[in-house]
Amino acid sequence: MDRRSKTRMGASLLEITVATAITALIITAAVGSIHQSTRVWSDYGGDTVKLESAHATALHLVRQLRQCTSVAAISLPADTAGSLSATDPDGNTLMWALDSTNVKFGVGAAKDVLSTQIDSLQFTGYEADGTQTTVAADIRTVEFAVTVTLDRNVGATKVIRSRVWMRAW
Repeated sequence: MDRRSKTRMGASLLEITVATAITALIITAAVGSIHQSTRVWSDYGGDTVKLESAHATALHLVRQLRQCTSVAAISLPADTAGSLSATDPDGNTLMWALDSTNVKFGVGAAKDVLSTQIDSLQFTGYEADGTQTTVAADIRTVEFAVTVTLDRNVGATKVIRSRVWMRAW
């Protein structure tokens, strides 16, 4: 048999080196991409938790305040650590207050944690004609704003607002 007609049975050292370098580049790019994706996923996950907490607070306030018959006390609209006391149809006083980053709620005293990671909670009272007031006896609607700061690098804030009519007045 002639040497030229034989087929090669293996790879040269140069071919193995090139294949290893290409594989290393692909793996490095994949690991970097996975790391970046994981970081973004984590940031959005933190944002989701904060937004769900703000929405849960707003939903709770709307459901409870719709049933209340009057406001007993309300913080000033500019107070970012707001508090509100309202009377339900059974005569119980429901209370909400922001304590650090926790919104607390309770009957008689705001002691149970309703939600966490809230940056500000503001309440504004309005008379029946839409005039803003801080006189509890005159309040017929309550507007609230729940603010959270998102984790993403931009440091954006999200504000959930709603206005609720009291049940009876």
